Amino acid sequence: MRFEGDSVTGGPGDDCAYSFLEQPRLGSSGARLALTFRFSGRAGAVVLGRCVGPSDAFDVTLTGVPLLADGILSLGEPHFSLPSRPAYEQILAPILTDTITDSLRVDLAAEIQRFTQAATQQGYRLSITELTLTNVRVGADRVEVEVDFKGGVTQ
Repeated sequence: MRFEGDSVTGGPGDDCAYSFLEQPRLGSSGARLALTFRFSGRAGAVVLGRCVGPSDAFDVTLTGVPLLADGILSLGEPHFSLPSRPAYEQILAPILTDTITDSLRVDLAAEIQRFTQAATQQGYRLSITELTLTNVRVGADRVEVEVDFKGGVTQ
């Protein structure tokens, strides 16, 4: 298996067996974050120099509740659905749910530290002495987190 950008292909040199996610769209469903992707896949083999085998493409949706714990934003209570291909749900749901939810874990505290380092490189020193992240909620097309910090800026 090899990774090439947004594509995961089968065995070595196998360009006939692949799957990938593309066109991510962010939305909400009540208090749940909704991520919809276009899934494309092929399970083929090279026969007489040609790729032969089935392929398919359809939308998949993963919803979940945004969680904030110890400065890490993640997706809890994930639910995976394939509205147009329910037969594939049992096969793909466990794999894609774990893969996507792991990819969506964001260490907000570390991201804020990176931001302060970038500001330092631009001639300013931003020091944060106290950081509190609270009240995570879903907006129409975003996750909102309240950030409260104490610190200072020097040049």
